[in-house]
Parts: sequence; structure tokens; C-alpha cells
Amino acid sequence: RDFFDPSAKTRAAEAIKKVESQTSAEIVISVRKLSGAYRAADLWLGAGCGMASLAFMIYSPRTFTARTMPLDVLIAFALGIVLSANVATLRRLLSGAKTIATNVDNAAKGSFYDLGIAKTHRRSGILVFASLLEGRAILVPDVGVDKAAVGDAWGKAEENLSRAVRSRDFSAFIAAVEGLGPALAPVMPRKEGDENELPRSE
Repeated sequence: RDFFDPSAKTRAAEAIKKVESQTSAEIVISVRKLSGAYRAADLWLGAGCGMASLAFMIYSPRTFTARTMPLDVLIAFALGIVLSANVATLRRLLSGAKTIATNVDNAAKGSFYDLGIAKTHRRSGILVFASLLEGRAILVPDVGVDKAAVGDAWGKAEENLSRAVRSRDFSAFIAAVEGLGPALAPVMPRKEGDENELPRSE
């Protein structure tokens, strides 16, 4: 809930100001509830619940009325869908790591261009993209950002951001954003005349 609290944008903007006081990189934060459609996962769990209920009625020593069994299976199917749709952990498990990674990556790249991050004159924009259902956060750099030069600090930053998203800890997320300042400053130090060209969060 804290990620979408009205005060979240203010705290994010303050964190970005702190980072941009140390580096010429321009930071934008985008937070999404989810990055893709996971209806297939819902249907898989619904089908599993339906089959489990049918197997129970067939093999149970109790007697069930054949006339109502299809309805019982349908109810179990519907309950499985509702359960998957409302429990993020189940959706992640049923969707698979590859699908989740692809969805987050595609959504992040789409946000990068939708937010116009590539329009800075030094091409120094970095998108901090967080997706809550998937429990992942990634950094999307523009071409002017030398990710390799940042080294291990880049991967560490993504790990810290993702850990905060998984635990729904907005304070830890903000701390991880602020940690980008020291990581980027040696490679992209702030220059005289640097101005903010991008919206800070979305």
C-alpha cells in the first residue's frame, strides 16, 4: 500500500534529488501493480482445483449425487481462479520465472519510451522500474549510461530494489534508490549546469 500512498511520489522525488545531486544521470521511478496478464496461471489453478474436487468425489467413501457433481467441479474451478487472481505468490509460482522476467522486462522497456527517458540531451536517463506482483525491480539505462563501468554496484542495486519490492518495504526501496548516487557518481559525476529534464516518478 505504501508504494501507492499519496506521499510516495514526494518521497521518491526527494530520493531522486539526492541521487541527482551526486551524478549527471537522470533518474525516473515507475511503479506498477503488475507487468503482464497472468490469466493462464489462474486457469491452471482453477483446472487443478476442479480436477481435485472430481477425484475426491469419485474416490471418497462418501456418496455424492451424480446430478450435482458437475456443479461442484465448476464451483471448485471458479474458486481456484479467484484464489490465483488474489494471491500473488500463487500467480508467480504458476507463471514461472521466465514468463515473469519477460513480462517485467517488456513492461520496463515500454515505460522507458513512454516516459520519454531517451530525450535527455546527454542520453543519461535511467528508469527504476518496480512491479509489485512479480516482486521485481530493474534498472533500464539509456545509451549514455555505461552500465559496465558501474560494475557490480549495478546488479547490487537491482537486488536491493527487488528485495524491497518483494517485502513491500517502501522505505527500503527508497534507501536502495538513494544508493544509486554513490554507485553512479564515480562513473557519471555531476557536471556544472546539469538540470533535471525528466519527470521524477510515475
